[in-house]
Amino acid sequence: MGIVARAPAFDLIAARFEIPFPDSAHWLDLPIYRFATLKVVAYAEVGHAAALVARGREREAEAALRETGSFGLLLMDESPNLLDALIGMVINGVARGGLISLYTAT
Repeated sequence: MGIVARAPAFDLIAARFEIPFPDSAHWLDLPIYRFATLKVVAYAEVGHAAALVARGREREAEAALRETGSFGLLLMDESPNLLDALIGMVINGVARGGLISLYTAT
């Protein structure tokens, strides 16, 4: 998530499909990709941040959670459909909750 969050550009369509589309392409033929598994990664990142805090590495924990939140925002902004945008919103919310817990603990 951090690599995508720090990237200067993010083209979700080009990452998913072979471009240019053939002339025969119809939008009903395109598969809908889901990012639901990325929610699990976001929750794991909160656990990773907690482990970093336990080792006294609060700055690294904050950076990891901010990158996760940025990834969620990027997914919301660049998603071609509502479902993927909602996954981005959930990822951002998970990261935001982790940041609130981090700030409360430290």
